[in-house]
Amino acid sequence: MVTPNFFEVAEIQLISGRAFSMSDGPDGTNVAIVNQEFVRAHMNGGEPIGTPIRFRDGDDAFTELHIVGVVGNVVQTRAEEGPRPAVYVPYTQFDWPVANVIIRSDRDLESLAPELRRAAAQFSPYVPVRNLRSMTSRISVVRTEPRFQALLIGSFATVALLLAAVGLYGSLAHAVGRRTREMGIRLALGAPRIGIFRLVLNQGLVVTAVGLASGLVGAMVLTRFLRSFLFEVETLDFLSFAGASAILAVAALLAIVVPARRATNVDVIGSLKAE
Repeated sequence: MVTPNFFEVAEIQLISGRAFSMSDGPDGTNVAIVNQEFVRAHMNGGEPIGTPIRFRDGDDAFTELHIVGVVGNVVQTRAEEGPRPAVYVPYTQFDWPVANVIIRSDRDLESLAPELRRAAAQFSPYVPVRNLRSMTSRISVVRTEPRFQALLIGSFATVALLLAAVGLYGSLAHAVGRRTREMGIRLALGAPRIGIFRLVLNQGLVVTAVGLASGLVGAMVLTRFLRSFLFEVETLDFLSFAGASAILAVAALLAIVVPARRATNVDVIGSLKAE
């Protein structure tokens, strides 16, 4: 139930028909404005303007409304749920015990709040003005749970990334340690140190490439189970996969470089004596 200028203040686009006016009184024909999602879900491709719709009012009574306008979709509850079918009726034709007042202003809420309370007191000094908040803060409250879930999943992903980088570093460091004598002999026979560096680096990159390829295939298969956590992101979103792969590749490269540089600093004389 809304006032005639609700759609203008809320910046909801009028697609067709007309908006409410003060002439839509209790003695006139009951009217309604529906959103595009309502038309898509319930009108079966028909012309909505002028079409009567009925709502159950009580046990057996029905209230008939005539559609006079169609407006754009807006999110009513959660953004991830998308727009729902909505029917707006004028407050001049229906009684409702609670009112939510929407005010558009370029001023901050702290400076505006005292004036709003004084204006409300002029209408009824005995009705308190409660829950006076900005739209941004209201949206933040609604988004608290999804943000917590995203933070939790992001934290686990960060830990997994660190463990993968540490594991890769440990594996390569151990492999280089076992091949110390081999590296010393290669250097003694004239192998350039840059060649040793490339040898270790290439081995690490092969392991990284195989791991990334396997991870991408697994992610593409499992993304359908994460659909409920995604908002405005396709399950096979290229940018998301490319970004994750780039982060893993950088972490793996950092984990490879240290063992590869250590391999180039092998003590040749010590390696030959041990051999």
